[in-house]
Amino acid sequence: MADAIVIGTDVKFVKDANTRMVCMATNVSVGAGILSYEENGTDYQVPVGKKFIPIRIHAANSSTNNDPFEMYFGPSADTTTGATLWGKFRNNANGAPIDFELGAPEIATGQYISLRNGTAGNIYSTLVGVELDA
Repeated sequence: MADAIVIGTDVKFVKDANTRMVCMATNVSVGAGILSYEENGTDYQVPVGKKFIPIRIHAANSSTNNDPFEMYFGPSADTTTGATLWGKFRNNANGAPIDFELGAPEIATGQYISLRNGTAGNIYSTLVGVELDA
């Protein structure tokens, strides 16, 4: 298993045979929609015996308002049931994309990661993380 290594404020992983980078995307359309992140067109669920650590999120909001969107993880796809990864994060009111790093928390086996749109526009988001042995 690859353990996280913290260098300054960056979280790094040493790749081994049981560790892989995962890149997922979702597009949540207008009006309080909720969708799970997908990998290769299928809702991503943390596999048995694995955990997932989100590393970087990119989100673009087509709305120019200062509207909220929220990220959750839990046992069901396309729902806010479970724990909040972050909530009420707001765009910068000009429709420009945002990028930020997480490095936590660890998301356990069987969990889905979903994004809720509370905005007047579409949210296009990419999530990159590390899948490794639990």
